[in-house]
Formats: sequence, C-alpha cells, structure tokens
Amino acid sequence: MCLSAGLAVEEGHGRAQLSKAFLTGEVCIKEQFLETLKKKKVPPVEKKPIQTASLTKPEIAPGISANDLQTHYYLDELVEWCEKDQVKTGGNKREMIKRILAFLV
Repeated sequence: MCLSAGLAVEEGHGRAQLSKAFLTGEVCIKEQFLETLKKKKVPPVEKKPIQTASLTKPEIAPGISANDLQTHYYLDELVEWCEKDQVKTGGNKREMIKRILAFLV
C-alpha cells in the first residue's frame, strides 16, 4: 500500500482508480502499480460480427439490412419509396432507414 495526499491505493481499486493514482503520483512504485494491474481480471470484449453490404443493389423488401439501405440507396430513392408506401418521409437518411426497417417487419 502506498499513501499520498491521504489516499490509500490498495488492491481493491479498479483500473481507472489505479491509473489516476499512478498519474497523480499517489502510487510510489511503478512496479507495484503494474503488478496490481496484472492481477486484475478483465472480461474479454465480445466482438460483433461485421455486417457487409451486398454487392448488388437489393430490392427494398423484408430482410434487407440497414447497411444495404445505407450503401445502395440515395436519400431521394428512400423518400420516393416511403411516399409510395405511405411511410413518414421527414428526417435524415439514418432516421428514414430505421422507419423503413420498422415498416418492413
């Protein structure tokens, strides 16, 4: 344990607290700081699969992905489709894509 400015830095502290303590000089030995960090168990970050757009322009129908709409359609085309199917046409492209996908479900 190392005391500085009245703060005790112990093993129970989290990474953010230990990093702050080290940067502000509240940890007196660098090796002690690094050793404490090594003992912490950090849960692995789950990576989401990357969704790629199809190579050809798909028809707007159930099952189309937001990525396909974003990649293959201009805003004007989405507005035209929304007007035809009586879906609200206001907002930016991202909002319109959300509305279209909700409509197709």
